Amino acid sequence: MADALQSAWSDVSSRDTVRIARALDAFRELLPQALMTEGEGGSAHRSALRGLAHGLDELGREDEARELYRTLAEVCEGALADQGLGDEDREDLFDDHLHARAAEQLVGGIPASAGTVAALDALIAEGEHELGGAHGRVLWLLDRRAQLLSRMNEAEGLLAYDLLIARAAAADERGENHLTALAAKAAELSRRDEDEQSALLWGQVLDGRRALLGMDAPATLDAWWWRARTRYWSGDTAGADADLALLIPALQRQRGEDDALTLDAMRFRINPLRVLARDGAPAEDPLPLVRRIAVLETARFGPGSDEVLTSRMMAVEVQLDRADGLRGWPGLIAEAREIVDDTVDRPSRASLALRSRDLLSRVLRAATERDASSAPPETALAAAVARCAHLDRAVDELRSADVASEADSSPTADPDPSLATPYQLASELAHAWTDLSRWHEAHSPEALDALQTGAERLRGLGPAGRRSEIDLRDRLGSELRDAGRGSEALAPFERSLELESSLATEASTAEDLRTAATRLAQSRYALGATLRGIGRNAESEELLADAIEIAQHDGASPQAVSELRDVRALALQDLGRSDEAAAEMRALYDASGDVGHAIDLAAVHLRNDRPAEAEALLRPVLARLEADGSADTAQAGRVIGNLALAACQLDRDAEAAATYDRLYALQSRILGTEHRDTLITLHNRALEERHLGRFADAVRRFEAVLARRTAALGARDPHTLSTLSALAGAVADAGDLHRARELSERVVAETREVLGDTDPQTLSRIRDLDGILARLGDAQEERDVLAAQVSAGFASTSRASDDGSASPGLAALRYADHLARQNRYGDALVEYSRAREALSDTAGIDWLRAERGAAECSKRLGAYREAAEAYARIVPQLERLLPGDPWALADALNDHSLALSHLGRVDEMAVVQQRAIEVADGAGSNPERAVQLRIWLGRRLAEAQRFAEALAAYDDAAKTGAGTLGAEHAITLDATDDRAETLISLGRHREALRIYRTNIPAMERVLGADSAAVRRARGKQKTSAQQASKTRSAIIGGVIVAAILVYVVVTRMT
Repeated sequence: MADALQSAWSDVSSRDTVRIARALDAFRELLPQALMTEGEGGSAHRSALRGLAHGLDELGREDEARELYRTLAEVCEGALADQGLGDEDREDLFDDHLHARAAEQLVGGIPASAGTVAALDALIAEGEHELGGAHGRVLWLLDRRAQLLSRMNEAEGLLAYDLLIARAAAADERGENHLTALAAKAAELSRRDEDEQSALLWGQVLDGRRALLGMDAPATLDAWWWRARTRYWSGDTAGADADLALLIPALQRQRGEDDALTLDAMRFRINPLRVLARDGAPAEDPLPLVRRIAVLETARFGPGSDEVLTSRMMAVEVQLDRADGLRGWPGLIAEAREIVDDTVDRPSRASLALRSRDLLSRVLRAATERDASSAPPETALAAAVARCAHLDRAVDELRSADVASEADSSPTADPDPSLATPYQLASELAHAWTDLSRWHEAHSPEALDALQTGAERLRGLGPAGRRSEIDLRDRLGSELRDAGRGSEALAPFERSLELESSLATEASTAEDLRTAATRLAQSRYALGATLRGIGRNAESEELLADAIEIAQHDGASPQAVSELRDVRALALQDLGRSDEAAAEMRALYDASGDVGHAIDLAAVHLRNDRPAEAEALLRPVLARLEADGSADTAQAGRVIGNLALAACQLDRDAEAAATYDRLYALQSRILGTEHRDTLITLHNRALEERHLGRFADAVRRFEAVLARRTAALGARDPHTLSTLSALAGAVADAGDLHRARELSERVVAETREVLGDTDPQTLSRIRDLDGILARLGDAQEERDVLAAQVSAGFASTSRASDDGSASPGLAALRYADHLARQNRYGDALVEYSRAREALSDTAGIDWLRAERGAAECSKRLGAYREAAEAYARIVPQLERLLPGDPWALADALNDHSLALSHLGRVDEMAVVQQRAIEVADGAGSNPERAVQLRIWLGRRLAEAQRFAEALAAYDDAAKTGAGTLGAEHAITLDATDDRAETLISLGRHREALRIYRTNIPAMERVLGADSAAVRRARGKQKTSAQQASKTRSAIIGGVIVAAILVYVVVTRMT
């Protein structure tokens, strides 16, 4: 019987389900034999009960296992009542009693709770009293207690393990119990992903067991197996492989080549071998090992078994690792197809059937990219379609199983582990439809339709499909946004946010709540960025501001909060709230030092026409990247690109062209010559030829970029259309207006088709075409048709009210903006008035834009009374709606002041302009504009012939400019020049001439000797000098006459 028990225990401990099932049969047969031989409670009877309960627990039959452990405990307690027991028998019975009562609590991995810990504490106290604190069973109970505490409180759990180790070491350092305690802590550290520390502990256990038990002892091999895995998981790939290379032969000697643990170790070794091969380190070829595993599994499980199919798939994976050097693509494709064919007799949702089709898809893609002749795209596309159809059948199977389960009143059976769970099926669906979309041209209707269809399939899966549906909706939204179809991208992003919100309500632990907050923040980021991309900046800013507040409150990751703040800053910039945008970007950069934030801050400066600040910010950033060895990175490329743009804005076009050449060389190396970003650089380089006046070269460059963008991105890609538009402009600059007209008409038609009639880019290109037609001089009819088409497009948009971007008020506002940019201020005023009326209910940012547009048009049309009244209304609304944007208020006050000046209401003008100056001084972020506001006050006073007050304003401007900008800043010199002119108007020529003697040379240095400002100053200086000379001559003449008269009088008196 002892041999039979030992054999059964070997099987039940094997972790092989077949052997465990065999062990259960053996234990059941041994139970009556043990009862007859030793009676109830004998050692053989207890061993059989314990083995049977353990096997049931291993197979997941928890209720049966728990009942058997309870029976074992009762058997032990009954036997312990026998007063005639010897000490050794009593100790063994009490050991089994403690084990059974603890196992009854722990079977099935019951969640940790204070009650379970308390039950173990009671058992530990019993054991310490009866067996002693260092007894093996007491130490085992302490180990289980430490496991439970670790799941409740990690710090307390580690203290519990340290207590266990200390107690075991005190009793027998380096003994079996001490090594077991170390192993328990090592296993816990690995569970926490602290595998480096775990591997070190397993090394101690391995050394101790090797010395204590011998190299081939099962416990020694178990420690070795643990150390190999934890070394791999901690990144010590070479060390793990060295362990496995020695461990596998030892397992083969001890347990046999086809033993489950031996095969596990062989399979596991494939992982480090693949990693070493990918890293270029010397290592064995894993393919022969995979083939050997398949042979062993075929002999043990049969050729069509799951184990064999899994190994065959691994063989294909290993060959894919070396795809770049692979020559036998047809053979590999055939091997992958054969595996798919061998799964046809399985249910459609069998995990292996799904995995085999995923593997075939990856093989076909790799083959198409490297050897298109072996896998034509149409063949791969057909396989992708077939994979999606297979998944549809799998979903149908799942639904049928759910219906059958609902109709069946019998207890629910354990799920079949060979079938994909609903969550796994959802993941496969997402991958399959994404793969199908990738076989179509990027952004094409077919590619987008595949993503949309996949998302709807996932929606049909219900809760299990939510996470995968989010991934697919996000991808669809991104693809639509990249295709220039931002309005259509809103729906998938909104659906993603809805699903994330649903999932967030199910989070319970602190970690889950933080993860949910982060994912919600990322979802709101995508939606806010998309709203900004389609010009709905007020909505974007409001959504992002709320998202930031929620994310910070709910504990989202700092990175997610930073991304929200970053895109909100860009939205603020788009709304004209430039100082808020710059302040937020500056705060992000100062807090993180992140190069990305520096680039975004520079972009804000560039959009605010502050290129010098952008350049001053980015030059040290580029130097830092170069010093860090990061000069050849995409991020360095973004820095260089912005430096090129800064040089362009500073009118250093030759430098900008050279910088773009440098950027192109970098991007060609790291991204490739046809990458989207590389082609953007070539486009910008061509623009510099226009700026330099080399129009023929610009045309030639734009034609080359157009051809490359068409080939790389497609003729309808927004970037391609942008180059076509720029080509039309360059051709017009070169004087070929008829070809320019043809190109411009083409780009307008295609942009309308791709982006819509009222997209900002469409409208910009319509304005370009209108300008070309105006230059041709005989195309008024075509211009009228063009204008009518734009009007009809906006009328159509205003009737469609499915989303906020198509409301009548917003449509009128965008149409008004278009008309104003064409200098059609009368028509624009009508549309701004319509928009203002339509948006009056909300009186928000868009209503304010309409009010400002109407005021600006009135001013342009010379209707200064209406303009003044409008600005008087605008100022308090700006303070209400944009309290954090002082420059918007300062600009509105300045415009109000200008209108009042034209109306001759000078006193009111001066008060309003003075307030504008105070607001600018309070903002403090743009000293140039603060000085300019003072200059404009002086000029308006001078126009009203109030020269003394004008002089005071200019004095203030010159003094402020010298203090904040420098004495030789262009604006300071301008203020000083105005001072001189005002002194001339007051007849104070000598003072004016003194100013000119120092200011004109400074102006020549800064502005150039032939600049218009310098020529004007010289003219004024000459006129003033002449007037001063006349005055001096008159004074001298008067003095001479007076002297003669005195002389005559004196002569007569004498």
